[in-house]
Amino acid sequence: MRVNIIIIALIFLTSHNTWAASCDGLSLESCRATAGCGTDESGVCKNCSNSQYSDATMEKCTNCTNKPTENGTFNWGTKTNNESNSCSWTGKCNANFYWDGRQCKSCDQNYHSSQQQQLTFNGGTSSLPSANNTCTGNIYTITLEKNLTNIWEKAKTVFVKYGSGFADSKDATSWRPNPNLTPSIKWWQTFNGYSAGEKDRYLWINAKGELTNGKTNTSFTDDTKLYGQWNGVDFTVIYYASDGITENQRQSCTTAPDSETATSGCKVLDYNGNIDGQYLDYWKCTSGCEEKNVKLSPNDTFPINSSAKPDSIKLVAVMAPCPNGYYCAAGSKNPCPMGSTSNSGAKEISECYINNNTQFCDDSGNSCFNLPTGIKLYYKQ
Repeated sequence: MRVNIIIIALIFLTSHNTWAASCDGLSLESCRATAGCGTDESGVCKNCSNSQYSDATMEKCTNCTNKPTENGTFNWGTKTNNESNSCSWTGKCNANFYWDGRQCKSCDQNYHSSQQQQLTFNGGTSSLPSANNTCTGNIYTITLEKNLTNIWEKAKTVFVKYGSGFADSKDATSWRPNPNLTPSIKWWQTFNGYSAGEKDRYLWINAKGELTNGKTNTSFTDDTKLYGQWNGVDFTVIYYASDGITENQRQSCTTAPDSETATSGCKVLDYNGNIDGQYLDYWKCTSGCEEKNVKLSPNDTFPINSSAKPDSIKLVAVMAPCPNGYYCAAGSKNPCPMGSTSNSGAKEISECYINNNTQFCDDSGNSCFNLPTGIKLYYKQ
């Protein structure tokens, strides 16, 4: 009775043992007829290794060829006694590749993959690992240059993730549809947007910070620098007489793009009209200039307020009496002709005269004379 129990126990253990000892001791004929078994060079029946297989018609074990071999690192699994060319394996795809369900496939252009999943195939009739595209869009830096001459505001930076959108950080977890960045300080300019060249008016990003002209986040395929584009701003200069109330004249101007000052050929004007015996000493800017009461002369440019655009620039005339030796007409100071002088407050050239202080000489300079004291010769207009 005990012998029978031992025999039954041995049969049970043998029938439930894994592939490790299933082929040992089989005859040549039985070995050939048993899948997963094969004879070695000495004719002894052995288990096929983890990288080999045999079916019921094969005498020897044959190398498996089902393991991926390209664009990744793969090793054979631990399962032995394989009955078909379907050995188990494990591995990972290389960086910038992903598993498409059958092989390691390269990420599309402007995409990359760094976190690779562990792939496991259990062999036999098991299913291959499911496809898993681990590729993600490349992240590029976009530098938004203000493209103006002032240095008070640095260029801004935004990041674009190919195929996803824009963010203020490379480590962002969410990406918005548009850059949403524009210059903070306009400096008396109208901001139009950003383009690919300093003088290129074809915009990639409009004045609201939105993509335009068909551009998308996939338009950026490398680190990119874009340049602000600007238009001048119209403004009016109102000139007043010395009383600060009576308007003397008006001037329409436009700031020049890419400049902090009101250039574009717009200069401070001279006084318009006649002022008896006075001349324009300077214009005093009382409103709209960078500094209040700044002194301006004709042909100066306007030192406009760079932080805000006023409705207009207000200039008030500061007059001065016409000095000796000059005559003052139309608000301008003009010297008397050579050799003549004038009294203070002269209004026109006919008030310039020659007196005994002027010496007359011949061409040789040897013979000279002065007018008698008290005699004046006035300039005839």
